[in-house]
Amino acid sequence: MTDSWTLTGDDGDLLLHTGTAGRAARTGHKLTIEMKGWTAQVTVDDGHPVAVTLTVDVDSLTVLKGEGGIAPWTGAEPGIARSNALKSLEVKKYPTITYASTG
Repeated sequence: MTDSWTLTGDDGDLLLHTGTAGRAARTGHKLTIEMKGWTAQVTVDDGHPVAVTLTVDVDSLTVLKGEGGIAPWTGAEPGIARSNALKSLEVKKYPTITYASTG
């Protein structure tokens, strides 16, 4: 039997954990980021997920914490990290990110 589920941020948290790499890795912060606005459509066949489509509102990006780095994580850092991420992701041009499983 095929069924479809819709999940949202009310059903759980979508968290991203960044790392650092390369020669300057010790200077960067490892971030925990929450995407507050998201929706997932899950297709289930005989109790097993067979397809998923996830759509994320990029502007819902919230930096929860930063660890490591040479400079201390101050009160301004989450806002700066968020601003840099939204700029890098070109939020005005690409307001959503969509992932669709391929099988």
